[in-house]
Amino acid sequence: MKNLKAVLLALLILSLNLSCKKDSMPPKPTQTGANTMYAKVNGKPWQKKACWSCISGGGALDAVYEDGTLKFFVTGQNNDQKIVISVGVKELKSIGTYPLSNKDLNFGYITTENFRYFTSNNSLGIIKITKIDLANKIISGTFEFTAEDENNSANTIKVTDGWFDIVYETYI
Repeated sequence: MKNLKAVLLALLILSLNLSCKKDSMPPKPTQTGANTMYAKVNGKPWQKKACWSCISGGGALDAVYEDGTLKFFVTGQNNDQKIVISVGVKELKSIGTYPLSNKDLNFGYITTENFRYFTSNNSLGIIKITKIDLANKIISGTFEFTAEDENNSANTIKVTDGWFDIVYETYI
């Protein structure tokens, strides 16, 4: 009986240990329309998945692709961390890498509880579109950027290891 208890206790400890390790691993990028956005903000994990049953309604994850202008952006709002991340391309024509610069062109944008940060001509980034599936309305890609406080350019946030896999809405 003692052996059985010891084995069960060892299995319980092992399963708890394995589950904790899984939680600390960042999710791997997908290209299936998983409606997920992930990044590290100053080294700390940030993630948003679409939440269709959220109390406030909507998914707090939004992607738009305007067919007429080819304008694309994706925005994720994580209310627990009080951080919003948005990246966009003014003229998304094909799979490829696009520079992120100021908010009037291709942009990276992040808000925290008290500040708004934008990419600029001084703090750049990139967005790499890895999949555009017009039939299923899926756009996937990766991104990274440094953004500066709109009121104090010396105050910056670094966004790394970013990716998104989104089913987008179309506006004409």
